[in-house]
Amino acid sequence: MTDDTPRFTWEAVRDAVSYELWVSSLTAPNGPVINVNVSDTYFEPTEALGIGTYRVWVRAQSEGGLYSDWSHSVDFRMAKEGELTSAGGSLNSSRPTFSWNSIAGADRYELWVNNDSTSTARVIHETTLTDTSFTPSADLPLGNYRIWVRAIDASGTPSLWSSAQRFSIAASPEVPQTPTSTFDSTPTITWQPVAGAISYP
Repeated sequence: MTDDTPRFTWEAVRDAVSYELWVSSLTAPNGPVINVNVSDTYFEPTEALGIGTYRVWVRAQSEGGLYSDWSHSVDFRMAKEGELTSAGGSLNSSRPTFSWNSIAGADRYELWVNNDSTSTARVIHETTLTDTSFTPSADLPLGNYRIWVRAIDASGTPSLWSSAQRFSIAASPEVPQTPTSTFDSTPTITWQPVAGAISYP
């Protein structure tokens, strides 16, 4: 289930004036996530349910205040997909910062980057990220890439992968500061190497 505010519905019970709905988290059990009384045969939460596995029950209440037995429980899983927010396209940096939306219920995030230019999978593969951004510690070579992200809940179960975002590394060489004037008619100009470059036209 990807809708993080799902609508719960059930069959009407004769002579019932209200219903009690109970939703518990099986991923991080510490009391009910939802425990409400409603007069309708449906309920839609206003706050997002985090990723994870849940169990839901419902029971009816009569006008005299008597309750029916609980319904059979139904288990369901929330599996909202990740959403990258960093810009794709051509990036003038060998160490770009990737960012994504926070997902309710996430214990950590998994980031995956492929180098499409060299057909190399997992040039970056981080599985224990707790923030919603990541900057590589080493330069990415010039080339074309794809990136995905997903959340992982407290039980270690992953959510859905985000849609792939394509980007290219097109970093420019950095030329150190040089004197503004010189008597040398053939000065040597140097620059910092760019990872993956084979020539500098």
